[in-house]
Amino acid sequence: MDQGIYTVKITGTYILDAPIDTVWKGLMSPNILSNCIPGCQSFDLVDHDKYDMTVNVKVGPMNGKFQGTISIVDQEVQNSYRLIAEGKGSVGFARGSALVTLSEFSGTTSLLVDGDLEIGGTIARVGQRIIGNVSKNMMDRFFECLTQSIAGDLSPN
Repeated sequence: MDQGIYTVKITGTYILDAPIDTVWKGLMSPNILSNCIPGCQSFDLVDHDKYDMTVNVKVGPMNGKFQGTISIVDQEVQNSYRLIAEGKGSVGFARGSALVTLSEFSGTTSLLVDGDLEIGGTIARVGQRIIGNVSKNMMDRFFECLTQSIAGDLSPN
């Protein structure tokens, strides 16, 4: 393995108190995605289900601005999709993919995230001990925001 690249496994299970069709719509909404991705500064449609984005990420003492793409592929509507992301910045690069699987039980939706993330450059050398925690924290923040955004959509006007 190249010493300049660090790989981390990303997994998580999230339960949202909403039906699967509502959760799916939230996950496919560019507005919700741009608002819920931690540190997201820009999020622009390039092609069907592919976006250019700029994200600020803090890893330990380092702040990094990454420009890259995010793609939503292999969609099985209301069942699963694969998220592919990659970005570069002055402090290094990040790339990864995750399979997101949804299932519904009694009006709640369970999301299982299973993926891998590779980082390289200065950010990998400085932050490799904490990158797993940072990634998990960012994912938790994303799904917390998604939950709040969906709850807002479900609220009576």
